[in-house]
Amino acid sequence: MKVVSFNVNGIRAAVKKGFIQWIEEAQPDVVCIQEVRAKTHEIPVPDGYQLFHNAAEKAGYAGTCILSKIDAELVTDVGMHHEIADREGRYVEVELANGFHVASAYVPTGYKSAEDKINFLAGLQNHIADLVAKDVIICGDFNLCLAPKDMCYSIRNRTDCDVKAAMLLGVDWFKARVEEGWDDVHRRLDNSPSVYTWWDYRTKARETNKGCRLDYHLASPSAADKAKTLEIPYDLVLSDHAPVIIEYVTDH
Repeated sequence: MKVVSFNVNGIRAAVKKGFIQWIEEAQPDVVCIQEVRAKTHEIPVPDGYQLFHNAAEKAGYAGTCILSKIDAELVTDVGMHHEIADREGRYVEVELANGFHVASAYVPTGYKSAEDKINFLAGLQNHIADLVAKDVIICGDFNLCLAPKDMCYSIRNRTDCDVKAAMLLGVDWFKARVEEGWDDVHRRLDNSPSVYTWWDYRTKARETNKGCRLDYHLASPSAADKAKTLEIPYDLVLSDHAPVIIEYVTDH
């Protein structure tokens, strides 16, 4: 089962760059999308996929969705019954026919409001607390760099950088989830440095690989044990992020 986490930085723009064609060629089983920034009727659905969308109340802002080739149903509701998450469409979760729970999460950056980011993560913690014993994969742009090697030197070595401060906000939260048994699946499969998933468009940072690793698969122990391969197609330039593709072994 190939599961993708992808911040598309606006799905309408990504579609113009070939997003749907890429899905049709790559045929991932589940695509967890962040920063959709569109209404449901504006999201094209490839043949054979179901769409589950949580739109922000504000037009053209945030939003998450899931495209699934595997039969799926929404879990509880579209959101996670948390004010920030639900108002801004920052979380959607489905249960697949194979028993896996897969979610798409878009964590606030923390640039403008550290409180919003902290509150969202607290809400997510409460939501997933009882899921750790199941096969669960939380895909998303967590807007944080878990370790120094997840942040390029030009940002890491600055002492006056608001971007750096925001990307470090939430690291303790993530590490606490790992202590509870959750797993950063990327690092389980590949511990190499300078493997990034986001680059600043404005500074053409992708050309020199001056980026950050902001996108994760946070998986429960049983789901993480089923992780087999990791792929980050850097040459797929549909967004300022790259997709994180992980294959999981399933019984059916």
